[in-house]
Amino acid sequence: MGLDPSVVTIPEIEQLITAKYRIGPVQQIHILTGGDNHCYHIVTPGHEVVLKEMSVNAMNHPEMEPIVAETLANAAIPTPRFYQTIDGSQVWALKGKSFHVQQFIPGRVYARHTAPDWLLWDSAGLLGRIHRALSPLPLLVDGMGANWYQNHQSERTRQSYQQTHTLAEQMGQPLLAADARYRLTLVPLLDQFKFDFERLTRRNTHGDYHAGQLICGESQIRAVIDLTTACVHPIIWELIRAYAYAAPECCQGEINIARLKEFINLYLKHGYLSPYDLQMMPYFYFYQLIRSNYVQQYFDADASGQSLALELAIWSTKMCHWFEAHGEFLAEELSRSF
Repeated sequence: MGLDPSVVTIPEIEQLITAKYRIGPVQQIHILTGGDNHCYHIVTPGHEVVLKEMSVNAMNHPEMEPIVAETLANAAIPTPRFYQTIDGSQVWALKGKSFHVQQFIPGRVYARHTAPDWLLWDSAGLLGRIHRALSPLPLLVDGMGANWYQNHQSERTRQSYQQTHTLAEQMGQPLLAADARYRLTLVPLLDQFKFDFERLTRRNTHGDYHAGQLICGESQIRAVIDLTTACVHPIIWELIRAYAYAAPECCQGEINIARLKEFINLYLKHGYLSPYDLQMMPYFYFYQLIRSNYVQQYFDADASGQSLALELAIWSTKMCHWFEAHGEFLAEELSRSF
């Protein structure tokens, strides 16, 4: 799905900041690209902030983001500070969208599969700390839960891939058409995977945790960002996905089992996984990869997001091949190792 069009113009943003916040006149506005929401870096005398315009998306829960961020900050996990409007609000609505303003934190955000080792290992422990810090909160909105699993219809997934295959052929994209054909052969597996959500460890969490959500200094994590999707997920999904997205060795769609085990071990210094979690981890991620039509997401992406969407589509299909061949061995290895 492409990014929703913005509902505000640059002159309107300048007026809104001046009218709603006591941070002085706007001096500069820079459009930030590459995310799932419209974001603007705004400079005023004495302040650098980000105005975030949240996309209309069932996975976005903007009203909870400041609460989650404050909870993490109170646990010594760095997050941006949220600004209150003159009337005391942190999240406000305009033209059907939700907005907020948060502190701008300078630093580097690493692209997929480019994390240095220090970031890879630190991000594993940080995810465990996030789960621990958010545990006192009431349960957040359900993410990948029993309803998400039980209400899925594999026939819809089959039809989606069939339509994508037809579209890829019509657009002269033989490699993507081949990807869609291969994914069609995996659809029957969706009805074979069985998960007991009473046994899977599920926690309040970031919701979309990976290295791209971490602002970094030279050798340290400066902030966790983009908590708009905070929800309750099975831990195993966010954990293996965080490794697969960050680690350079995964760039060709392969898991380095020894390095994944080290990533899990560092997570376990702060978090918890049951034997059932470890056994199901490869199967659950493979299941989600099959369900998600990343090829169609590429066709639906707007121009600014197409390059990353194409990269993800090709990579995720390679990862499906790897899990089809090695998923059972990985499940056995994880069960034996912890």
